[in-house]
Amino acid sequence: MIIIGSILLSLPFADKAEQATNYSDALFTATSAVCVTGLSTVTTATHWSFFGQLIIMILVETGGLGFMTFAVMLSNFAHQRMTLGARMLTGEALNLNHPSQLRIVQLIIRLSLIIRLSLIIQLIGAILLFIVLKPRLGIGKGIWYSIFHSVTAYCNAGFD
Repeated sequence: MIIIGSILLSLPFADKAEQATNYSDALFTATSAVCVTGLSTVTTATHWSFFGQLIIMILVETGGLGFMTFAVMLSNFAHQRMTLGARMLTGEALNLNHPSQLRIVQLIIRLSLIIRLSLIIQLIGAILLFIVLKPRLGIGKGIWYSIFHSVTAYCNAGFD
């Protein structure tokens, strides 16, 4: 993810000035986005174009969901287990025949729940931010800034 993100960020149209960003700056920003540290050698709002900011947001989302998924999955596995009946029913729906495959079903169900819940929380944050930002920035910028800041805030990345 970091390598792909850094290559995309070093493309000319990822920069507002339409000049290729120094690869070390792009690599640092991509690494910071995936690791959700929020550090950057360039100013996110003024240096990156919409495309560059979109790439940063996707990298932050990927890193943030990875961390959140790991934390929640660890907590869930420690506290509760899926009943055998629920695993069998899900396995049957997914056409899994072997009992060992049911463990995978449990993992998939929990991952999808985590991702859906995370996206719902981010959407609520974006809506609340949009209410505040729309009068100041208009509809287009208000929507984009609301989504970007909701994702980076939820994932605890310091990009703004």
